[in-house]
Amino acid sequence: MLLIGRNLSPFVRRTAIVMKTLGLNFDSKHMLADPTSAELVAINPLGRVPALVIDGGPTLVDSTLIIDYALEIGDPDN
Repeated sequence: MLLIGRNLSPFVRRTAIVMKTLGLNFDSKHMLADPTSAELVAINPLGRVPALVIDGGPTLVDSTLIIDYALEIGDPDN
């Protein structure tokens, strides 16, 4: 999994904290929320962060949705 965004964003930061707390393995790619960035728009057409690129799956583009997904697959005892 690849989490897109910078930790200066509270939405990216809280998403990363939840994922780390649940013991999920993920990489981070630091990108600004910029709707004019072709690289980011290719990942999230809205040009927003965070975005979570799931290996072999969809890309999730809302912090609440990403956190819900993390809670589904994460280890709560970790």
